[in-house]
Amino acid sequence: MFDEVSRDGIKIAAKNNRPICVLLSLEKYGKMVEEMELMQLGLEADSRLSDDSAYIPFDDVLARKGLTKTDLDAMPDVEFE
Repeated sequence: MFDEVSRDGIKIAAKNNRPICVLLSLEKYGKMVEEMELMQLGLEADSRLSDDSAYIPFDDVLARKGLTKTDLDAMPDVEFE
């Protein structure tokens, strides 16, 4: 069974011809979790954009801070963990 998970990334285990659980490889599980997080972020973005009163255009935010898109492009990349 574990060889199948390693090879295929997924295995549905059954007992008495009824599925009882799903085994996923760590890679497959990681991709699934990442996709779920991206979907949640998308839903949050849609929710925020549907409230027009809370929406501030990006160019307006930059202007308030005295920045331009060129300023942002010139900044070094930052990595988050």
